[in-house]
Amino acid sequence: MDEEIEKIGKVRKLIVAKHGKEIQKKIDVVGAIKCPYCKGDIYYGMANSINGHIHAFCENGCVDWVE
Repeated sequence: MDEEIEKIGKVRKLIVAKHGKEIQKKIDVVGAIKCPYCKGDIYYGMANSINGHIHAFCENGCVDWVE
């Protein structure tokens, strides 16, 4: 469980770092980044206009969460 939380934390930081302007302007975003664990795609959405929560999943199952 701790390993899973660490993976989510790492990926969440990558997503937040990529969208600093959108976060400040409260613009919702969707996108994809490369998974740091398997190099597959992680698809995500961030609800900046509401609460900043992120929903994301790796196409290979490395991470998967809903805030």
